[in-house]
Amino acid sequence: MDSDILYIDNNDPCFMAVFWNEVLERFHIVNKKLQSVNIELGMVVELYGSLEQYISRIKNNFEEYKGKATQICVYKKDKRRTVKRKRQFDETINEVITETGKEDFRINVFFVILDKLKAELVRRGSSYKDLCVKFDFLTNICSFDEEIISEKTRALIEQYPNDIEESFSNECLHLRDHLFFKSDKKRSAQELCQMFYTNELIDIFPNVTTALRMYLCTFATNSTAERSFSALKRVKSHLRSTLESDRLNATSILHIESEMLRSINYDDIIDDFAAKKVGRKML
Repeated sequence: MDSDILYIDNNDPCFMAVFWNEVLERFHIVNKKLQSVNIELGMVVELYGSLEQYISRIKNNFEEYKGKATQICVYKKDKRRTVKRKRQFDETINEVITETGKEDFRINVFFVILDKLKAELVRRGSSYKDLCVKFDFLTNICSFDEEIISEKTRALIEQYPNDIEESFSNECLHLRDHLFFKSDKKRSAQELCQMFYTNELIDIFPNVTTALRMYLCTFATNSTAERSFSALKRVKSHLRSTLESDRLNATSILHIESEMLRSINYDDIIDDFAAKKVGRKML
C-alpha cells in the first residue's frame, strides 16, 4: 500500500480541503490588497467583481476538484445509497431519475457554497459600487460628453450640497479641456489630486479638489484602523494605566500614522521645546 495515499470510505473531506485551499488562497490575497492604505474605491469594485467572476467560473470545476481529491485519498466505495426521485405530475419523462451520492454532494454542497459566496460578494461589492459610481467619472472625464458630465455633477451636488458648489459642473468641463490640452486623458483620483497640489491648481478647480478628497478619504476597508487598536497594549500598560483620554488619543494617532511620523524632521520641534524650557534653572 502506498503510504502517500489515504484510503477512506468517502473522499468528501479531501474534496473540501482541495476546494477551500484554492478558494481561500484567492480570497486571502485579495483581502491583503483591500487592506492597503493607498487603495482606491475603483480598485475595490474591480477586485470584488473579479472574485464574483472567479466563483462563477469554478462552478464548472467540480470534476477537476474531484480528480485532485482522488489523487490525495482513494475511497473504497461510495456507500451512500442511490436516491430515486419520483416523477412529478407535470414531467413528461417516463423513467425514474436517480441521484448518486456524487450528484447529491455536487448539488447540495458544492453549488450551495458557491452560491452563498457569490451572494455575499455581490452584497458587499454593491455598497462600494454605488458609492464609486458617484465619483468615478472624474477619473475618466475625457470619455464623457457635456450632457453626461452635467448629469453626473448635478447628482453629486444634490448629494453633497454643503460641500460642493454650483460651479462644480463648469469646473469639470474645464478640467476635461485641460486634460485634453495636456494629452493626458485618464488619471487616477490620487494622481489628479496630486496634480492639483503640485501645479497649484486648487484655486482653479476648488470643487473638483473637494470631490476628489471626499472620494480618496472614503474608507475602502476598516481593517487597518481596527488592527491599530490592538497595539494599544504597547501604549497603555500597567506602568501607564493613568493616561488621560487626550494623551491616549494623541499617542494612538502617532502609532496609526507611524509611516508619516518617521518622515518628519524633529529638529525644529526639539529647538522649540528647548527654547520654552530654557528659563527653568536648577536650585
